[in-house]
Amino acid sequence: TNTRMRGAIGTGWKAPTFTERYGFYPGDFIGNPDLKPETSDGWEVGLDQALYGGDLNLGATYFHERLEDEINGFVFDASAGAFTAENLDGTSKRKGVELLADANVGQNVTLLFNYTYLDAHEPSATGSGNTVELRRPRHSGAFNTNFRFLNQRANANLNISYVGERKDIYFPPFPDPSQIVNLDAYTLVNLSAAYRLNDSAEVYGRIENLLDEDYEDVFGYNTLGIGGVVGVRLSFAR
Repeated sequence: TNTRMRGAIGTGWKAPTFTERYGFYPGDFIGNPDLKPETSDGWEVGLDQALYGGDLNLGATYFHERLEDEINGFVFDASAGAFTAENLDGTSKRKGVELLADANVGQNVTLLFNYTYLDAHEPSATGSGNTVELRRPRHSGAFNTNFRFLNQRANANLNISYVGERKDIYFPPFPDPSQIVNLDAYTLVNLSAAYRLNDSAEVYGRIENLLDEDYEDVFGYNTLGIGGVVGVRLSFAR
């Protein structure tokens, strides 16, 4: 039936970063000698199905991950008048579904679609319940199509990616407290093309952020607008 079931399980370990151990500014941070590494475990199960002789492939995956001893590097110690880092109590959980479909349309066109639903929560800084993890979109996905023509010498590719709404944190000037803000969803369109002149030379070009989308992945940090690249790729063989 060309059906495949799969599964995986794994663990992870992450040491504290430099800033979680020493802070950003000298004199404003107190190191925590009891800071522990973050640990995680996760598993996933999936199902793949090939149809029409492999010209259409469908896949679905369910995943679940747990993160313990998550590090908060912005804990203010009122008695010392400085910031420090601490391991959070509780467990961060990330679970969701990934869907995938790819298809061959004739010999020259391929289509690829993927979508991810993510439910990510972490313990709140106050220790009362959980809160949505920052910078993690609940919905994201992409569509890609590739077209070969001129006897397979030329290639054109269109990629459309979507990132849904997510939350981030804003640190206003002292002494105002930090604020949770919303980052808008955005869609990026990239277009590229290439033409093979001979066995060792190829000309190519691409336009990134074709629609000149104005977006942020991190609050307050600007991203590139529309841009283009044109070049020649050479390969040398004995």
